Amino acid sequence: MKRLLFLFFILWSLSTLAREQLLLTSWKFHLGDVPEAVRPSFDDRSWERVRVPHDWVISHPFDMRVDMQSVQVLEDGDEAPKMRTGRTGALPAFGVGYYRTEIISDASMAGKRIRVEFDGAMSLSKVYLNGTYIGEWPYGYSSFAFDLTEKWNYSGKNILAVRLENKSESSRWYSGAGLYRHVRLVATAPVSVGHWGTFVTTPDVSERKGKVRVATRVENHTGGSRKVRLESLVLDASGKIVGKTNTEKSINGESGLFEQECVVARPLLWSMETPHLYRLVSNVYVNSELWDTYETCFGFRTIRFDKDKGFFLNGQSVKLKGICLHHDLGPLGAAVNMRAIERQLEIMQEMGCNAIRTSHNPPAPELLELCDRMGFVVQVALQAVLNVAVVTNTIPNTGISLPFFSSGGTSLMMLLGEMGIVLSVSRGET
Repeated sequence: MKRLLFLFFILWSLSTLAREQLLLTSWKFHLGDVPEAVRPSFDDRSWERVRVPHDWVISHPFDMRVDMQSVQVLEDGDEAPKMRTGRTGALPAFGVGYYRTEIISDASMAGKRIRVEFDGAMSLSKVYLNGTYIGEWPYGYSSFAFDLTEKWNYSGKNILAVRLENKSESSRWYSGAGLYRHVRLVATAPVSVGHWGTFVTTPDVSERKGKVRVATRVENHTGGSRKVRLESLVLDASGKIVGKTNTEKSINGESGLFEQECVVARPLLWSMETPHLYRLVSNVYVNSELWDTYETCFGFRTIRFDKDKGFFLNGQSVKLKGICLHHDLGPLGAAVNMRAIERQLEIMQEMGCNAIRTSHNPPAPELLELCDRMGFVVQVALQAVLNVAVVTNTIPNTGISLPFFSSGGTSLMMLLGEMGIVLSVSRGET
């Protein structure tokens, strides 16, 4: 914890205006419902110290009774129901857990907006700061954020607490549980690019030129009108500026939308064999002073689907050789591990895979980042529609029967090729 606080002081002392972020990795954890744990004065010294990302389920002993079921699988040629187990990992991925972390605010943070971002939390998250309820997010697979500014203690200690609960009827595969993806604290100037505030498209792409179209939402929390200049720079892999545009406008309310275009000469096209990427750097100036910098990754390519000839990438016919990939990392559990995800993708490439469908939910941002870098196209599922109970589970030693649910049919597709690879659409990354 001392090392974390030391790093925190260094980061927050760098600039009074620059965007800063801190990964919140050191937490205390308790399995069980302890409502008083949201209070700042709560004594958590007996709690387990964990490093986030953290999956509280994977360390538990396997028990075949957790998801035992008698079922007839017609696809396997079963003539009668058989006893089966392991569908959800034979692990107790349900219950309530609490996380707490302490953050010391530095005086240099005065005047900044404070936000906490969760790449994913499993599930039914309820977030508290210094004993005050901030907000909640039910879905365990999608990213979310909360503004903490009004409740932040700028003069000292802050206690961030998160209550999570996995309901017993919430999954038909291994979900894991807890703060299993990264959590970060972000501080920005009162005028800055909003959360996920950039939307990048490349509507016109050829080997001669590539048009970049950018929509940027800039927030203004100064309480008055501000004249803002947005400078958008396109950088290649070497860091060279290959495109540039500036727009100046007054923001009278809490946010303003900037729409810009620029052209990049002879862009290197993204392909499965050569996954070239570019960066959009968004610089926000107020009265000629730089108040914020934000980066977005994207790529140039064209796609086309033909009902008779299939999929075309950059004008070339490409056979999609895909797999469905769940979010967990096998015996490592659901906690995000960059190298473990990369290893999965390396194995997929060795067997000839070039396309991935995320089963059955939005994946960790790290998976999408790696797919961009390694040359995979991605179909991102939003969620499986759960409406038919097909699996009955029993919690050992309780006699409680738990029905699990099956997909009602079609998964909703949230994005096809997030971050600018398949649809030329990208979500901003800090």
